[in-house]
Amino acid sequence: MVNFIKRPWDNYPKHHHPKQRIFLSIDAIDSTKIKSTLIEKVKKTSGIWAENISYFLHNVLFVYREKLRTLNFEELHSTINLWKYIGDEVVLIAELGEEHHASVYVSALAETIKEFNTFFDKKEPFNDSSLKLKLHFKGTAWIAGFPATNIELDLPDTNGLMVKDFVGPSMDLGFRLSKFATHDRLIISASLAFFIAGVSNKEAPNFHISLCFGGMVDVKGVKNGEHPLIWFSVMNSEESKLCIVDDKILRNYLKKDFFDLDIFPFLPDTGNIDTRYDEYYNEAVREQVAILGSPFFGS
Repeated sequence: MVNFIKRPWDNYPKHHHPKQRIFLSIDAIDSTKIKSTLIEKVKKTSGIWAENISYFLHNVLFVYREKLRTLNFEELHSTINLWKYIGDEVVLIAELGEEHHASVYVSALAETIKEFNTFFDKKEPFNDSSLKLKLHFKGTAWIAGFPATNIELDLPDTNGLMVKDFVGPSMDLGFRLSKFATHDRLIISASLAFFIAGVSNKEAPNFHISLCFGGMVDVKGVKNGEHPLIWFSVMNSEESKLCIVDDKILRNYLKKDFFDLDIFPFLPDTGNIDTRYDEYYNEAVREQVAILGSPFFGS
């Protein structure tokens, strides 16, 4: 008979339980430079730029879901949703259920970026081949734990409808890491890399992706201002073959030398949660019962 340890969230409905969400960002590269050049050379920008970027914005979620189907993970099709548009950037979101799903979501993101970059490579560059301007995209992926560390909020929009927003250090980190992304380097947060590196190539070859490690980079205000630079090659470039790190070494490094001992990434449904997390959860609830829009407000 299995003895289940009672956890503090057992006293709350399922939507109050700890969860990990994955965030997937796709952003236009050098969009300001392209728009400025169009204004300078063509003396107009709105119509030319809007035609190209709107194609991307209208189709990105559809293309991403199609990539999940191609990877034989149609069951994840409904888990991925649009979180928000931020100018020329789109951020998708899903609740992470199993460790190997992290690799699936990232692989689908890489394939989505590759498809859009290939599409715009073949397209006449903004109706003027002399400009040699091509619309390309880059990607960043990270995870954020809730309710401890990060907070989810239901906020009213201008129409009075409630929309979900997320705030916290993991969210700040994800957006700050995006500056290191390129058309080939899909940047991965350390927490997400921890899950991906845990999927063994031998045990689950269909879920495995190879990660590159490039030392520490400056991310002011988050994790003492430094964070590992970890990426997945979108194009499977020659550069990526030189920098691939062993999964076990990467995971051990992250667990021992980067994450705090008592709060490294976990998936609640696996039951693999350090009991020291309970106090983090209790403290998060105590803080959020007074925050308007928090799931715990009024509890």
